[in-house]
Amino acid sequence: QNLIQKVRERSLGRIPAYSYTWFIVVGECVTLIGSVITLIPYGWLYALAAVAVSIPRLLAIRKRVGIEWSIFNRTTPGSRKLVYWSNTIQRQSPVQEMRIFGARNQFLNQIKIMQRNLLEKTIAPLKVYLKSTIIPIILESVFFFFMIYLKIPAVLKGVLSVGSLTFFL
Repeated sequence: QNLIQKVRERSLGRIPAYSYTWFIVVGECVTLIGSVITLIPYGWLYALAAVAVSIPRLLAIRKRVGIEWSIFNRTTPGSRKLVYWSNTIQRQSPVQEMRIFGARNQFLNQIKIMQRNLLEKTIAPLKVYLKSTIIPIILESVFFFFMIYLKIPAVLKGVLSVGSLTFFL
């Protein structure tokens, strides 16, 4: 019975989450390919630089997906206990028993303590991930401004129109 309940609770979200993850990966790859195709007329160096700058962002996305799976599919004793307690308070007879015996506040306090502990364990990898995403953002911003810096003289000379510069970016 417990195995059936565990499969029912855990399996519902896995297929959409897995599909969503692949849609993100495919979307990022299509964006990268589109960027390379649009940058080729301006020179291969720009296209290769765009690919090189995009790799850290793709790695950060891969890391985020791994963190999402580890957080949402974690089956530690504490998370199993919290799921059990949550299911318990959703049924009428245990709630009535808690009211009769005056254990409601104690039970809710234990749930809050368990949630706080699980949240603290979950936030640690998220903080590491957030720190690691700063580097790709800075790298892409520097690349963006470097590309503008290289193309502004062509716009000022009239070789490249403002619309072409905007498309280039």
